[in-house]
Amino acid sequence: MQLDRKLQADILHALEEVYPDSLLVEALPGYSNDRSYMANLFYLQEHGLIEGGDIREPGQCRSMIDVQITKIGLDFLSDDGGLQAILGNFTIRFQRVELVEALQQLVHKSIHENGHSAYLDLLEQLDSKQLKDFVLVLLQSEESQRFKIINDMLSQN
Repeated sequence: MQLDRKLQADILHALEEVYPDSLLVEALPGYSNDRSYMANLFYLQEHGLIEGGDIREPGQCRSMIDVQITKIGLDFLSDDGGLQAILGNFTIRFQRVELVEALQQLVHKSIHENGHSAYLDLLEQLDSKQLKDFVLVLLQSEESQRFKIINDMLSQN
């Protein structure tokens, strides 16, 4: 079995056209009552992009009867990420080492050669909350203000 991205896209676009209604699976683009076609449908369902009523008959391939696109599927198709991109919160996770290294590179760019090592040592000593606060302030600042922010934040610790 191989996943077919073009087929999946065609199915999602067909369902987008009839939203909020559903379609019988037989009416979907490229319909075939074989394992590969059904696998692509169930794959989309497992990712929450579609919902469908399925049947299981002994000795037969599991299949779907009807299918409908979900809000996640609609947002997936939108170029702007849909409402989820506007309303939803998301989490970005960094390894502490990666974040400290990125900040050290920023310090190198922002601070003259004298004093680098003191700032770099202070970065290593920041706890998780201090590191988070430091990054948030830097992200919200203009580039011209970064030296002052770096100097102020690190001199407080």
